[in-house]
Amino acid sequence: MSTASKFIVLFAIIISIGLGLVVWNTYGKSGPDFSVITAEEMEAFLRDASPQFLQQLENDPKQLEERLEGLKELFALAGAAKYKFKDEPEVMHSLEIIEMLTWATTWDKEKHKDVGPMPPFGFITEEQINDFWGEGQSSTSSATVKLREGIFERVVKTQFAMAKRTKRIDKSVELDEETKNALRPEFTKIKIYEEEAKAAVDADPEKWGWLTARISFQAKLQQAQFLVGLLTEELGKQLEVTDSEVKEYIAKNPDVGDLKGKKTRAEELIKKLDAGADFAELAKEFSEDPGSGKDGGLIKDSALGSLVPQYEKAALALKPGEYTKTPVESQFGYHVIKLEKKEEIKNEKGGTELKYDSRHILISTRISDPANPFSMPQTVEQFVKAKLENEKREKLLAGIKRKYPVTIESYKIPKSKVPEKPVAPPMSLNPAAEAESKK
Repeated sequence: MSTASKFIVLFAIIISIGLGLVVWNTYGKSGPDFSVITAEEMEAFLRDASPQFLQQLENDPKQLEERLEGLKELFALAGAAKYKFKDEPEVMHSLEIIEMLTWATTWDKEKHKDVGPMPPFGFITEEQINDFWGEGQSSTSSATVKLREGIFERVVKTQFAMAKRTKRIDKSVELDEETKNALRPEFTKIKIYEEEAKAAVDADPEKWGWLTARISFQAKLQQAQFLVGLLTEELGKQLEVTDSEVKEYIAKNPDVGDLKGKKTRAEELIKKLDAGADFAELAKEFSEDPGSGKDGGLIKDSALGSLVPQYEKAALALKPGEYTKTPVESQFGYHVIKLEKKEEIKNEKGGTELKYDSRHILISTRISDPANPFSMPQTVEQFVKAKLENEKREKLLAGIKRKYPVTIESYKIPKSKVPEKPVAPPMSLNPAAEAESKK
């Protein structure tokens, strides 16, 4: 697939999902205002929400509160990102492009909501496209065509630059005429509907005034997601947690995962073995390895490299019948290991290889996140790393929310109109008599 083809596919995907880089000159260099969501924006956005969704909001105020808090966080991050990238023309122009696409896609859906399914901008005719560029019998002035050409050039250059920045295309690729010509039809359709939508609002604000508020809010959402995506990439290094930070935390918090207590339990089992206890019976009772515990801790026919290095090194250092006198630590926990046998056996290639049988009692050090009952058990290091990453993220978010506060104006939730289920007529105990009465 050529670079132009890849870029066309990218452009088509952007249009199909209603997100992306698509020109709107309302806010100039300042960009969208993420510090406030107006009542008009919220009410216009909820205007066509499903009755079931509106009923959910009515019946569960806590759910609505959580959704609004998430929205405020998104817009606070977007405000921080907009400030960070305010001097980067390509990013700021991308926000205008998103606004243009929002006008076009919203108008397309609104205009054809009662018509059957159709691809985005599928109702735009070839005649409209030719007219847009002043071709054929068009009355479009040369000055307007020249202005549109300038907008098209800027949009394509911005999209191309952002595609490189987000690594969708290689940085070495140059913008050629093939790519520009391939993008022209989609750009044309978007501009046709954007201009048509704005003209409709200007001509009949009483009928279409609400559309401006809805588009404003929808565009803000998409612009916020776009900006936060860029910001996340920029802030990635600030949120990284190093191995030394993890080790330092564990050293300062020895109770995390009860490592000391678990090691002590393994040491107590070794004392029991020293006193003559049966290894297999202890494994059945105390091992936390779900695979081998029920078999007395037995792991048969292990080849070199098949088990974790710490386990294998300790096991092969033993003689058959011996067990480790100190717990062996691995990423799974503390092991007490007994070597049953080891031998060289012939392999399929005619050579020999070492195989060994061993038993172990595992005292697991894996832990689950108490705040997430559905989380998978993980090592102490993994748990601590996730904890520190979350703390860094929360601290950063709290600072951003303080610096870029977001206000949501009081608004009214439209009354839900969930259609009532039809009530079935009562069943007759005498169907024949009922049928007779209807004659």
